[in-house]
Parts: sequence; C-alpha cells; structure tokens
Amino acid sequence: MLDSRKILVVDDDENIRDLCSEVLRVAGYQVDTARHGLEGLERLRDSGFRYDLVVSDMNMPGLGGMEFYRAALENSPGLREKFLFVTGNPDLAFGRVADAGPPCLPKPFRISEFLEKVEKLMEKSLLGILGRGGGKRAEGRIEISLDCHVTACGAELAARTVDISTHGVKVECPGSDLLEAGAVIGLRLGIGRGFETGRKAVVAWSTEADGSVLSGLRLDEPVPVSSLVNAAARRAGPEAQGFRQGEGLPQKHL
Repeated sequence: MLDSRKILVVDDDENIRDLCSEVLRVAGYQVDTARHGLEGLERLRDSGFRYDLVVSDMNMPGLGGMEFYRAALENSPGLREKFLFVTGNPDLAFGRVADAGPPCLPKPFRISEFLEKVEKLMEKSLLGILGRGGGKRAEGRIEISLDCHVTACGAELAARTVDISTHGVKVECPGSDLLEAGAVIGLRLGIGRGFETGRKAVVAWSTEADGSVLSGLRLDEPVPVSSLVNAAARRAGPEAQGFRQGEGLPQKHL
C-alpha cells in the first residue's frame, strides 16, 4: 500500500513553522515539526531517520541549520539529498550552503515557490513508485478513482478518473457522447483534500464502454508525482494523513 510522504519542518519562528506545516498537510504530506535543531535531531532519531524531506530554518537558537544538517548526516548520510533550507538572510545562507549542496529558499516566499521546491526534491525519490508503463503509455500510472470535471465545447461534464500518470489521465464520463480525438479540453482534478489542479488536455482517444465513455487525455503540464502518491495514500485512509472529517481547508491550486 502506498504511504503519503513524510516531512519534518524545523523552524524557531512559530508563524513560518505553522504556515509550512499547513501548506504541506493540505498538499497531502504527513508533517512533523520541531522548534530548533536539537528538537529536530530528536524527531529524526525517534523516526529512525525515515523522513522523505527535512525543511529547516538556517538561523535558530541552540543548534543552527547548518549544524543540524551536519549532525543529521553523521547519523544518516542518506539525508544529504533530503534537506531544504529556508532563511531570512539569504546572502549569508547561500554562502554557507554553497559547498554543502542543499537548496535554499529565501524568506519571504510565495506558497507556490515553496511547493515547487518541495516537489522537485520529492520527485527524485518518487519517480520509481509509479512503476513501468504499459499499453500505449510509456510512463507508469496509478489506478485511482477521483472526482474531476471535463470542459469540452462550452459544457462541463462530471467525470471520474480511472488511472493517472504524470502526463496523462484516463477518465470515465456518463453518457454516450464521445470526445473528439485531438480536441483541446479543460480538466479540473481534485488530487488532495482542499487541493485542485487545473490543466488543459488533448483527447488522445475516446470510446464507449458499458453505458459510459472512456477517454485518454494527454496533459499540457505534468501532475507532480508526489501529489499522485499522496492522493492514492489518502484514499486508503484519510484519517491517517492528519485530516479530521469535516475539517475545512482553503482551496489551493497547483
């Protein structure tokens, strides 16, 4: 069974810590937090160093970001490619991490910039999860049923996904009206609680099947792999992902 990815957020600024945590949870990640480097090391040790990503501030009391990073690597060298620094002093920070290697995001940052950095780092470890492609699609896919809406010829149709890959999706629409091959359509896809992604897509094929229409769509922009994994994991157990039923979260867009 797929598990959603787990991220540790370490920052002495409560506002930044809470913001990053909320954004990541809404995106479908499991998130733990720490107030400084020493507490971050405790979280790492308690987990057996099994975090997929660590988001850390640079300037913190007690144990700063670089000291925390070096101590983490002494215990688990595999974390070298799993750190993202955020800092309010980018000139100093970039000089300190230039040789170390981890990417650094200056504060203040846009939520979209933060998520983009996270996704790029997560892609490295998640691309293999989708497996190999089959049939006419060269890339692997996840079989998952999610609500979506297809906009074609000025009309919006409620549909559900059959499977999804980073560059394509198979959808099932009620009725018997086929989508025209080669047509450019709109697709709104819910890939997480409170998260929705909008894409343009090209109809690759469309066929009738048991009173409904199956269509293969090529997306103009890829869907992040980690979002697919988190969506699949959430379907298996939303309570386990840190969400409570009926808990409203603001709509975000990828």
